[in-house]
Amino acid sequence: MRNSISFFLNNVYIYFCMNFLKDDILGLVLNRIMEKFDKLISEALALGAFKANVINADLIETDRVFRDICASNGCGMYGKCYMCPPDVGNIEDLMQQIKEYDYALVYQTVAELEDSFDIEGMIEAGNTHNQLAQEIRRAFSAEPLP
Repeated sequence: MRNSISFFLNNVYIYFCMNFLKDDILGLVLNRIMEKFDKLISEALALGAFKANVINADLIETDRVFRDICASNGCGMYGKCYMCPPDVGNIEDLMQQIKEYDYALVYQTVAELEDSFDIEGMIEAGNTHNQLAQEIRRAFSAEPLP
């Protein structure tokens, strides 16, 4: 009886120690991930993003309709920009690629337009956003997300 109580108490002690250790390790891992996220956000802002955040990639909704909107060539860039269709690839493949990631850096750029017909301003804003995308990619190409 005495041995079984001692065994039980030792197991309880080990269990509590393991749980505290597990919590410490989990805390360290989460802190490391949050540090990487903070670095991503800070770098995106430093490179010129108006706002930036890291989100769970599961929150990103995709829809084939967006490709159809691009194919209508409303902006005039269809087939003229490597970041636009058809150069970016098959929409189904792109939608599947998003599902392969756990997190995503989302960022916003802001530009002033003269009015709602300021096509030149819209194109310039789009070019600025695309340039930022390239700079962010270069900045983090060697450092993968967690």
